This record gives sequence, C-alpha cells and structure tokens, in this order.
Amino acid sequence: MVLVTGELVDAELERNRGFDAVLAKPLSPEQLQQLLGLSLAVATVPGPEPGLLDDLQALSVLGGNRELLGSLRQMLLTELHADLVQMPAQLAEGAVLRLRERLHQLTGGARYCGATRLAEAADQLRQTVKSGLPAHEAWNRFETVCRLTIAALEDS
Repeated sequence: MVLVTGELVDAELERNRGFDAVLAKPLSPEQLQQLLGLSLAVATVPGPEPGLLDDLQALSVLGGNRELLGSLRQMLLTELHADLVQMPAQLAEGAVLRLRERLHQLTGGARYCGATRLAEAADQLRQTVKSGLPAHEAWNRFETVCRLTIAALEDS
C-alpha cells in the first residue's frame, strides 16, 4: 500500500500505520519507476537547487511539456493575484475551511509549476491555520514568497 499525498507527513509514522511507501505529489516518472522496480531508460539532467521557479523539476513532472508548463504558470500567476486579495479577508473572517482548501490546492499547483518555495510557504500556512495557531508569521512568509513568485512569473 502506497500513500501519495501533497501534504507534509511523517513518513515513518505512516509506515508504522501500514503503508509500504510514502510519496509526495507531484510524482516524477523516476519515482514511480523506482517504486515499481522498473529500469526504464529515462534521461535525467541535474538541475539547480529548487527556488522560486525550477524549470527542470517542473518539466520532469510534466513529461517535458513546455507548453503545459507555460499554461499552468499563467494560471498560477492569475490565481496568486486573487489569493493575495481574498486570503487576508478569509483569515480575518475565520473562513478556515475555505482557506485551508485553497492552500492545499495552491501547494499542489505550485509544485507542478516548479515553485517549490511557494508550495512550502502555502503548506506551512495551511498547517498553521489547521492547528489553530496564530497565522501572522506564516502569513507574512507566505505573502513574501507569493510576491516574489509573482515577480518571477511575470519576468519569465
């Protein structure tokens, strides 16, 4: 049994609960091949450390489809502008469930776009909101990374 999730989980705890493996979404073809014990020839190119926009990471997940990556990044850019307006209001109103759902979606979408830092900041904010802890610090980090990612998307 394999747990495939877009959330940060304790892999050791999940294995103790009965899972044979824990994989983070999005899955790369290499991860799936390794899990299944396949030895298919797949060319891999070492890439830069994950940052604001990691093209190599995103393209490996998207099967090298640059057109799809461009479309996804354009959608992400549009959504981030809306999120920066809507999320503070949701935080103020206590609309925790809507906010958590949107942050979950954003975490996965950012990973598909190679926006690793944004995915991490969104998931950290989601976990903070979920736990009921004050979200001020996590929001500030998320907002900063969000604005940096917007600038990087607009420049690409």
